Amino acid sequence: MSSDGTHLFVTTAPVTAGWFYPLLPTAYSVTEIDTKTNTIVGIPVAVEGGASGAVMLSPDGKRAFLPTSTGVTVINTANSTVVSTVNLGGSAGLAETTPEGKYKFVRTVDSTSVTVTVLDGGTGTPTGTPVRISGFPIGHQAFSGNRGYLTTIYSTATASTSTVTVIAAADNSIVGTLALNGIADGGVVISPDGTKAALATHDPFGKNASMLTLFDPRTGTVIGTPVPLDGPRDPYGSALFSNGGDRLSVIVADGVQSHLVVIDTGTGAPIAPPVTLAGGSLELKEAALFGQDANLMYVASQNSHVDDDGKYRTTIVVVNTVDGTIVGSPLVIVGNTIGTHSFSVSPDQSRVFQTLVTNNGSAVSIIGTDGSLIEPTITISGYATRPVVFNADGSRAYQATRGINSLVTAIDANTGSVIGNPVGVKGDWGDDIFVADGGNHIYDTTHITPFQFVIPFPSPWGFGIVFSLANTHVNAIDTTAF
Repeated sequence: MSSDGTHLFVTTAPVTAGWFYPLLPTAYSVTEIDTKTNTIVGIPVAVEGGASGAVMLSPDGKRAFLPTSTGVTVINTANSTVVSTVNLGGSAGLAETTPEGKYKFVRTVDSTSVTVTVLDGGTGTPTGTPVRISGFPIGHQAFSGNRGYLTTIYSTATASTSTVTVIAAADNSIVGTLALNGIADGGVVISPDGTKAALATHDPFGKNASMLTLFDPRTGTVIGTPVPLDGPRDPYGSALFSNGGDRLSVIVADGVQSHLVVIDTGTGAPIAPPVTLAGGSLELKEAALFGQDANLMYVASQNSHVDDDGKYRTTIVVVNTVDGTIVGSPLVIVGNTIGTHSFSVSPDQSRVFQTLVTNNGSAVSIIGTDGSLIEPTITISGYATRPVVFNADGSRAYQATRGINSLVTAIDANTGSVIGNPVGVKGDWGDDIFVADGGNHIYDTTHITPFQFVIPFPSPWGFGIVFSLANTHVNAIDTTAF
């Protein structure tokens, strides 16, 4: 959805049927919807070869960019027509944008290297010449201003090396590199002001323990002494700088328990002994920042097994990253977290909503800055696959769940009470939900499969041939319906 909520873009895939795929249409479609009139803009754009990522928009919303199996298709959002296609000679496996959207970084990967192409975020034209970097990319690319930081790994039979390559977006040139021994546990993380960076690595030929290196990304100078971490780091989202960049919180797991290490980025040393977390399976989205100090962080950990009563136990703690201590008491909530994106921070940053899946459906817990449960856990029908989303002023939270039909449940974000009755829509959820038009409408996509037929097909793998007819529905829900 566009940042102003006036346009929605939906990518749909063609019909495929296993071994018959070469005989069927291969064009994916991008459909643009005007949310002010709930009408389709122009004609859906057919993209040959298939989409390989999500639609990205230019800062002014006048251009849409779709990564494909051959490059990037640039679309004029005024009339939903193709402006140009950028042939990258391979699949645009991952496309990411600088914080202000001025540049788009697109990767193509082969067996020994990754090629980075930078596109102007307004026109879609390449800047400079694509750069080829040896090794295999890992984790998300990090950004600071108009510089991109890509982490790659290269291994031989006896040694492994991780390299952080710094790319200037204006001309797509390499302006610096830093090589570290070991395999990176995810991509490099950059502080908000761009003056510090952190990368966790482990030695596959040793005890498999991780080492965190803090360095200045502008010069490559290592800060302090690398910090040993007792266990591997989660590849996505578990190393976080505080808003001011003076603290770095890192989570590691040894398979039985999880530990949070808080590091002073000025010295590169831990400020306190690691905070022990219950459970070895980590579910963490982001630090929750409050007030000017911005030193509070929410962490969820989960038992890696089901208890005797057939239920999972998720423990949530609020950590003060100034001294590395837990605020209040750990909260133990029954339910299975829905993945690394199970947290949603309220717009005023006064509380966090944690979405869980239980034996009988789903649940949402609301936790305050003091580590307490604000209201009893909210029970919701259906199976949740996404966290809650908020309306513009943060007064409402909406939770989507799956079942025979899909449901949207409205929650009063201040009191934690359910508003009215859930609104049902036909079909199974397709992706995230969006709140538009100042909170007056919710948009979602659902899949409906009216026909499916399976022909048993003898083979060594025991696969059958499935023929099905499926449609995608875009649903606009009036929020006054709750």
